[in-house]
Amino acid sequence: MNLFSALAFVSYTAGFLIVTRFAVLYLGRSEFLPWHSSATGRSWRDIDERMRTLLLALIRLLGWAYLAAAFAGFCGIYVTFFAAGGLPSLLVLQCLGLLVAIPPLMVTMRIRASTGASTPVWPVAAVVALFTMGIVLMLVSTLCRA
Repeated sequence: MNLFSALAFVSYTAGFLIVTRFAVLYLGRSEFLPWHSSATGRSWRDIDERMRTLLLALIRLLGWAYLAAAFAGFCGIYVTFFAAGGLPSLLVLQCLGLLVAIPPLMVTMRIRASTGASTPVWPVAAVVALFTMGIVLMLVSTLCRA
């Protein structure tokens, strides 16, 4: 593994670790997050019990989805970097990473713009940047080997 592929490995791993952190954050909730309260203009206690049940289920579902995506990402990292997966596995890893990161980035930006809530735009944008940096570094690594 040359320097560029090692840096790409670190970039993808860091991105999926952030996704894992979001998964753990959402799975461990017993009420919604501060930016949810800010976006709705209501505290958790101001929401009726049935709606709280639904919201908490959706929050946890999102946590499980993030965890599944992170697991798939780590599997993709393994195949790409340690099982000689080559360009096809790199492209699958990149698509997975962007599918995991771009929709949440769009949602957090939209909620921030329309409600003023301080949604986690920057950590999500960092994930997009890490995945983008990862593929660029891997392509440079491939060019250096050629």
